[in-house]
Amino acid sequence: MLSYSRRLFVKAFLNERGADWREGIAAALTHFGGVPRTVLGDNARPFVRARDRATGTVVFHPTYLAFCRDWDVQPRPCVPYHARTKGKTEAGVKYVKRNALADHTFDSFAALEQHLATWMTIADQRRHGTTREAPIVRFERDEQATLRPLPIRHSRRAQRLRRRVATDALIDVDTVRYSVPHRFVRDHVDVVIDEQTVPIFHGALLIATHVRSLEPFARVVDPAHYEGLWRRPAAMVHRGRPLRRSRCWAGTSPSTQPSSRAVTNERRHSGARRRAAYAPAAPVCRRAIGCGVE
Repeated sequence: MLSYSRRLFVKAFLNERGADWREGIAAALTHFGGVPRTVLGDNARPFVRARDRATGTVVFHPTYLAFCRDWDVQPRPCVPYHARTKGKTEAGVKYVKRNALADHTFDSFAALEQHLATWMTIADQRRHGTTREAPIVRFERDEQATLRPLPIRHSRRAQRLRRRVATDALIDVDTVRYSVPHRFVRDHVDVVIDEQTVPIFHGALLIATHVRSLEPFARVVDPAHYEGLWRRPAAMVHRGRPLRRSRCWAGTSPSTQPSSRAVTNERRHSGARRRAAYAPAAPVCRRAIGCGVE
């Protein structure tokens, strides 16, 4: 949220890792089209590593500091357990929960993202209860000119995660499961979380690359990772022609197949005749058993 105009930016994530926080801030600055001088952040672990309350000294996370240098902004932490430090942001979060998300259901993560993009346009046009103006009007009139231009190039530091391959040759990243070659089952692999792709490494060897999915509990599977895991049955060939399994007679040569078929049919018919012969005696046997006759 921009503090003066109260313009909101909302983006959904599947996790709260440091890379997700930084990606959200970068997306907000890009959405507003400029960079402020100061970014007021929470005391979450991806932002603040340590804090001395007596002296007020704050130790920021080195990755977050590098991100702020790339975007040329000054990080500023909130006062712990003091909600008024960022009261505007807290009010904005409450507004998003009650207005944008309450009583809404979404068929997919992509549908949620599309809904939030449309909702932000509507929220920019509303009349704010404190400023008595629409945030987009206040932004274009006074605040937009004070923002500095976006950096031409900024380095994005992808996050690297450590995962162990499950027995089904899948790894879990943000509830999304990605496949790896089955020979790496129970081994540890390194997963690089990028904007579009998910490369997977076994040591220095790249063993798989997938398109990143943001759909919760999705499965991204490459069928080639399971090749060789199951044996394929050998095809049966007679006189140069493949035979269907229903017409194949195992253990017989072509010359003896007619006689084998005749024996099988005779056994089938003889069993049916025996069952037919026993059928009339079945009621009598049941009555005898009921009377205790052996």
